[in-house]
Amino acid sequence: MRVYLLGSDLITRSRVDAVARRHRIDLEILDSPASLPAGAGELLLVDWGERRPDWGPRLAEWRRQARGDDAAIVLFGPHRDVAGHAE
Repeated sequence: MRVYLLGSDLITRSRVDAVARRHRIDLEILDSPASLPAGAGELLLVDWGERRPDWGPRLAEWRRQARGDDAAIVLFGPHRDVAGHAE
């Protein structure tokens, strides 16, 4: 399984990386959706608290190119980010 983490927070990155290593999961850490390779990956973890206005459309396009409905995107972020929940 190929997993991508989209986010720049160092604490989040280190925690996700530690879990991936422990479970021998191939993880690639990226700073923006523009860095996502087309047609690759099965799971994308996104720190939605760091989102930019263009992230939603870019992530939707990546999902279509990657594997359609088989490519999962998991968004996470601050529970008090009301605007993020609305998006």
